[in-house]
Amino acid sequence: MPDYQDIKTRVAQGFVWQTATKAVVQTFTWASTIIVAALLNPDDYGLMAIQGVYTILLVQIVEFGITNGLINAKQVSTDVFDGIFYLMITTGLIIYGLFYFITPVVSSFYDHDQLQPVMRVSGLLILIGAVKAVPKAISMRNLEYKFRSLVELASIFVSTVTVLGLAYRGYGVWSLVIATLTKESIQMLGYCWYWRHLPRPRFPWADIKAIGMVGGKILISGLAGTLYRKSDTFFLGLFAGTTATGYYNLAFTLASLPIDKIGSIFNQIAFPAFSRLREDSSGSKSLFLNLHKYLLLIGVPLLCGGVFVADDLVRLLFEEKWLPIVFPLQMIMVINILRLSEMFVAATMLGIGEINWILKYRLITALILPAGFFVGVQYGITGVLFAWLTCFPFLYAALILRLLKAMPVSVLDVGASLKPMLVSTLLMVGTLTLSLFYFDTDSANWVSLSIKIAGGATVYGLGLALLFPKDFQALWNLKNTLRKPAS
Repeated sequence: MPDYQDIKTRVAQGFVWQTATKAVVQTFTWASTIIVAALLNPDDYGLMAIQGVYTILLVQIVEFGITNGLINAKQVSTDVFDGIFYLMITTGLIIYGLFYFITPVVSSFYDHDQLQPVMRVSGLLILIGAVKAVPKAISMRNLEYKFRSLVELASIFVSTVTVLGLAYRGYGVWSLVIATLTKESIQMLGYCWYWRHLPRPRFPWADIKAIGMVGGKILISGLAGTLYRKSDTFFLGLFAGTTATGYYNLAFTLASLPIDKIGSIFNQIAFPAFSRLREDSSGSKSLFLNLHKYLLLIGVPLLCGGVFVADDLVRLLFEEKWLPIVFPLQMIMVINILRLSEMFVAATMLGIGEINWILKYRLITALILPAGFFVGVQYGITGVLFAWLTCFPFLYAALILRLLKAMPVSVLDVGASLKPMLVSTLLMVGTLTLSLFYFDTDSANWVSLSIKIAGGATVYGLGLALLFPKDFQALWNLKNTLRKPAS
């Protein structure tokens, strides 16, 4: 059985390294998004969002859930790694070839001449993902969180410079396409350098099949998850056009930054960590309650505070052409409070072996949410947001109920762990609500925005420090982990 204390130390170190790099990445992302949004049009973002529906799904198909299958496996030989590597390269070439030739058919549904070349070039992500999957899985099996953080930091830095330069020179949507390819290519090279191994064409089929069986279930679950997450964009692209899709996509991107940059830290740590602790129920319980608590302590106040300052931020940081994103931005932040927890809980349950149940959950979600989006899109972006607000809470509740059965945790355990976040967030929300009576809501200026942000953060921090000093101190002490050598 893996040593719980060793894994706990690695998780703590991984958390701090991921947090440190994500903080830098967050700064780059915000700055570049603001500048690029001023240089590009909603139509450019719409095109990028539409092609992403297809390329993301195909990248997942190529990986066949193998990355998570390899991470989850107890023992994997070098021969298995080598054989799967070549199988994925072959699959990637076949799928990209098919995708290249069907893009004219797909793009014809959207009646946009530029979509076809954008999809064909973006499809190269399929080949990059095929090469990257096995080396990345090896690094995550070894809990190399620091290495992953540094690779991601380097890729984000170079891709940010790329998108800014190309957008400034008037490349439009191509600046987004090339920047994405650049980011993924750098990560691919980084993970291949970590492996530093020339794979030989060896195929121990029995072992590969065993991993493939697990990977296949994870693949179906992942595809179902992507289907429900991308179906809103799919229906908006078909029925509302690229401009409305562009507004929605930018709003979703901004509102999802706490999930992408903070939630992803916990999700990336959770699956490999819980995979190693499957036989230690006590360790799994302790790790889950702590990680989930600190995830929401950090993420929920950002989302709640964002609802109150979204209007000011858009008016001050973006041009007038982006004002239609304010209401969607606020509503998606509300939705993302549940999504932040849902993604972490799902990663945890995959790690502890609840693959079959998560598969069923994803399939049901992939039926209910797209159906809601299809009905809602008839009323535009507002209808899609209404579908999120009415359908997703019930699905999340079902996931939490299953978690309580799958792990030795109770409602009281989860409630007690969330108390610091709930109390401190309510204090912050009350303060920001009162501020609405003192500031003009029809205009925006940097002074009022700064006061709202500083006031909300101060009230939240003081509430946590005074009412829950142990939790405040635990968050504060995480920075010290950076100074400790990796185990």
